[in-house]
Amino acid sequence: LWMRLLRRWALVIWSFLTLGILLGGWWSYEVLGWGGYWAWDPVENGSFMPWLTLTAFLHSAMVTERRKMFSAWSIVLILASFLLTLLGTFLTRSGVLESVHNFAEGAIGPTFFAFIGVSTVFCIALLAARLDAMPKTEKSPHPASRESAILVNNLLLVAFTFTVLLGTLFPLIVEAFNGERISVGRPFFDVVTTPLCILLLFMMGIGPNLPWGRAKKSDWLRLQFPIALGFGLLGLAAALGMRSALGLLTYGMAGMASGVSIQEILKPARIRAKKRSEGLAVAFVRSFSKNQRRVGGHLAHIGVFLMAVSIASAESHRLDTRAALTQDVPQEVFGYDLTYTASETVEQPHRFSDVAHIQVAHNDQPLGKLSPRDNTYLSGKMAGQKIGTPAVRSGFKEDLYVTLLRVDESGGAKIASIRVIVQPMVKWIWMGGLIMFAGGLLAAWPQGQKRPA
Repeated sequence: LWMRLLRRWALVIWSFLTLGILLGGWWSYEVLGWGGYWAWDPVENGSFMPWLTLTAFLHSAMVTERRKMFSAWSIVLILASFLLTLLGTFLTRSGVLESVHNFAEGAIGPTFFAFIGVSTVFCIALLAARLDAMPKTEKSPHPASRESAILVNNLLLVAFTFTVLLGTLFPLIVEAFNGERISVGRPFFDVVTTPLCILLLFMMGIGPNLPWGRAKKSDWLRLQFPIALGFGLLGLAAALGMRSALGLLTYGMAGMASGVSIQEILKPARIRAKKRSEGLAVAFVRSFSKNQRRVGGHLAHIGVFLMAVSIASAESHRLDTRAALTQDVPQEVFGYDLTYTASETVEQPHRFSDVAHIQVAHNDQPLGKLSPRDNTYLSGKMAGQKIGTPAVRSGFKEDLYVTLLRVDESGGAKIASIRVIVQPMVKWIWMGGLIMFAGGLLAAWPQGQKRPA
């Protein structure tokens, strides 16, 4: 019972942490003007690391609840999530690492660092004191079982967490030893974490298909539809122009894993429909209250798969260039006709902004006006800095993203220098995150009373 309650509250925390990370990525994309949504910034990593360990705990807790295995491991994961949350707060509030997300620096850093140390000692002592009281089993999971798949999933998530932790804290370690300030950038994180992401997608396809205990031949045969869906999605991506090997692999793995989740969501309804001669839709509705947790979990998985293929598409097919638009002269950029019509300066108490107004058309069809800004801040932490506010035309197929670099005058004509980015499927990233949030809350929501059929 205690593990079930702990897992339910962890699901609520995980859901809102997912939403918070999603909103942070959306804010970075829509406000900062650099054209991205995730930069492996130290503060971004500070929120992502406890999300990874919480995700591992949610899966490990299922094994503890059902099979009385991994009890100590589950507690280690939840304690690690707590400590990593404190670390994320420290990175945000102390100013020890440079980040656009940092709050104003203060004197709280050393005190909070000491609190993290005390909390770590307390967590270790608590775990040692209660280790003997935790449920134990003498059985070892069979290699071809859901328990083993969850264990592998957990190890991958912990390896992911350690990689992000090392990359985030390595500059502090180097500075402490020789006083040199370095930074670990996006290339390191992308190269090291991409294989882990692919393996996690693979395990999300294999694991839920396996039964508790030991798999039989029939369990492996159920992978026929997911594998076919994976190859179908991979072929579709290739036909639509995807040429990145990693992108195609992501599509294939996400397609297979989606097939498994769809099967698992429909499995109770199919069994009921067969037994009671009901339609599949009717059986699904009537069995929903008994399988709400299953549906929520796999819905969250589907959100992950949607985000994965969307990120693969956005990164593989991103177009990025700079253009100089002469006033009232249309110019074609990536298939869009851009016409710089006017500019103005807007003054506010904390900043003044140069604003360019640009009319957009595509295939001779007007799409409206974009008004990117170039802001100069007058006070506060960003005093004297110039930060652009982009103008984004978001669509289900792709986003047109325009930032203003400057406005000049040459030969009596005004010229707006802009950066233009076209990225496909960015909107689907936000939709995938919202599906994850909804799935987590659905899995955490208390189930209704079971009614007689």
